[in-house]
Amino acid sequence: MRAGDRYELVWINRDGREHELIIADEAGEDLVETREAERTGAAVRTTFRATNG
Repeated sequence: MRAGDRYELVWINRDGREHELIIADEAGEDLVETREAERTGAAVRTTFRATNG
């Protein structure tokens, strides 16, 4: 990833269990968090801009 570039992640719940995606930094701080998806086939999309460090 390059700092300043915008990215989009899409994931699909394949098993019908509750999931969410969290991207954290090295210190464990959440940088990006998606909504939860519980339904089989539910698509979750998030966009974010990469930063330095």
